[in-house]
Amino acid sequence: MCVGVALLAMVTFLTGCAATPQTPPVYVLQWGNYGPSEGQFNTLTGVAVDSAGNVYVTDSSNNRIQKFSSAGVFLAQWGSFGTADGQMKFPTGIAVDALGSVYVVDSYNYRIEKFSGTGAFLGKWGGYGTADGQFKFPRGIAVDSAGMVYVADGMNMRIQKFDGAGVFLAKWGSYGSGDGEFKFVRSLAIDAADNVYAADYSNARIQKFSNTGAFLGKWGSFGTTDGKFKYPYGVAVDGAGNVYVTDVYNNRVQKFDGAGGFLTKWGSLGTGDGQFNEPYGIAVDSARNIYVVDGENNRVQKFGYPIPDTIVVNATLDGVPWTGPVSFTVTGPQTYSGTAVSQTSAAVPPGSYAITYNSGGPPGATFLGSTPAGPQALASGGTATFTLKFKNPTNIVVNATLNGSPWTGPVSFSVSGLIDFFVASPVYSGSAVPQTLVNVATGTVMMDQGPPAAIGPAGLYYMHYLSGGPPGATLFGVTPGTGQILIAGHTKTFTLNFRTEGLASDTITVKATLNGAPWTGPLSYSMQGLLSVSPFTNSPTYVGSSVPQAFPNMPTGATFTDPVSGATGPGGLYSATYLSGGPPGATLFDITPSPVQVLVSGNTKTFTLNFKSKPITTAKVTVKATLDGAPWTGPVSFTLTASGLPTISGASVAQTYPLVPLGTYTLTYLTGGPAGATLVGITSSATQAVVAGGNTIYTLDF
Repeated sequence: MCVGVALLAMVTFLTGCAATPQTPPVYVLQWGNYGPSEGQFNTLTGVAVDSAGNVYVTDSSNNRIQKFSSAGVFLAQWGSFGTADGQMKFPTGIAVDALGSVYVVDSYNYRIEKFSGTGAFLGKWGGYGTADGQFKFPRGIAVDSAGMVYVADGMNMRIQKFDGAGVFLAKWGSYGSGDGEFKFVRSLAIDAADNVYAADYSNARIQKFSNTGAFLGKWGSFGTTDGKFKYPYGVAVDGAGNVYVTDVYNNRVQKFDGAGGFLTKWGSLGTGDGQFNEPYGIAVDSARNIYVVDGENNRVQKFGYPIPDTIVVNATLDGVPWTGPVSFTVTGPQTYSGTAVSQTSAAVPPGSYAITYNSGGPPGATFLGSTPAGPQALASGGTATFTLKFKNPTNIVVNATLNGSPWTGPVSFSVSGLIDFFVASPVYSGSAVPQTLVNVATGTVMMDQGPPAAIGPAGLYYMHYLSGGPPGATLFGVTPGTGQILIAGHTKTFTLNFRTEGLASDTITVKATLNGAPWTGPLSYSMQGLLSVSPFTNSPTYVGSSVPQAFPNMPTGATFTDPVSGATGPGGLYSATYLSGGPPGATLFDITPSPVQVLVSGNTKTFTLNFKSKPITTAKVTVKATLDGAPWTGPVSFTLTASGLPTISGASVAQTYPLVPLGTYTLTYLTGGPAGATLVGITSSATQAVVAGGNTIYTLDF
């Protein structure tokens, strides 16, 4: 970066600024030679690049525009000699706006022509003269971020500014060598801040202006040393604000920072790769590829900055990016060791590389492997990325307490549930506590309200106490509840709580049965007691979420008599209310001994919620198809009919109907199926019984 020297009127004079030298770009490719055919040129002068990387060239003496891919593949051409719309007389400058419209300086017709990116004529403006909007041998053109068009009006020694339709907006410049004056301005470029750079040809310098024409600085003078020119012609600016200038008779390109600090140069007189014979136009694309019009060699040369070969090592924990200490080794033409991720190694020689996990990673997590699983080819200029994959354990821990203190010993239990709709989990069994059930299955994505809150592949698991436990003790509850959501990579704990000394007085216990047998699981209910009539006083409301559950130290108030035991004393009239939950698919049919009971101080009471299973009235039906014995999917029309039941219609296979009423159904094929194929049968039968809890499968065989 350079610092300007303040001169007259505080104008910045940028000549001779020092900047950190850079390595020049490297030659990439070239295309073109002398001639009138596609991809040939006759005195090409201007070049521009659109947002897609397509390259447009003014083939001046052939009076046409040619369009190429970034690799030099010919795409299109338009134009011919003449004065009509779309014709040209020695086109020179060219620019492309953000919408892909192409502006061409039709130099000897003294006008600007506007085209689509495919060459469709869109408009024109100009004419010979010195008035606003007229030109004398215009040469260069550029478009800013707002679509404003700037024209280098060569022999009028000025820059004119227009909107995209050619409406005149402003002008600046006159003949001379002072600031803002020109001796034949050749070309223009615009940076990201919409500053304008002008190649002041015979003054052998670059001038910089604001987009309103305010002079901002200049650099260059006649000569052959760095930062000097023998007639600068083309100018371009890259996304970083660096300025590239074609130094015509020095047969080179010079690169500067936006303040004129010299950065690098390349080129010499000749016909070899990277040599020039009067380079004219220049353009830079978004990837910093540089296209130079090599005028008298009748070719376009492309230059670029080599991308270093790079190896990147990342890590994930349960599929989410993770960073931290981990030891790994990458082996190939060279060996690289790492102690943390993410890590990037640049300037790596190309070849085949593989990664080996050594140690470390997320605490407590298991290493699953890496992606890709095998060696990876690193090409020149490419990037090879390895990802180390870790997984937190998905566990269920089962503990127990006796009279509120931890207890260990033999106890029989099972844990099971659902990992998807209608998909049961495996059953995990235990015979003692404490016990950890490891790598428990998960399935569909669920949300756990926590703590901690989490979302991901999960299972809804229930604790089922079977037998055993402390001798003489009774299970009176499971904490935090008999059902919990387990998210992959997390751990849940069930605690079986036993008592031996009997329930404390003033305790209410809530239990449940299913079809007359004890049942444990999630169940929502509430209890409240009337403690006094005068004054009218209620107990707090107690809410439960699972059974069995004990509520000790229930409040008592006025004197009550228990009609069952005859006990009299301070008490309360308690009622139990079922809210929701219970055995899936079952219905509450009563609460025993009664939904309302008297609790006298020093006593206990039990509410038992009794459920009965509902009969299953639906089942699943699947319709599939095969073609020559292999599974086939696609459009096919069919019906499923059963006496007294609605008809089911289908338009494609495979198809599953999860809630089909029970009955005997007949599958009837209507139309469709594999093109050109014939239905040969339905297996296992066209008529089948749909039974409770089953999955009846019909297969159309073509």
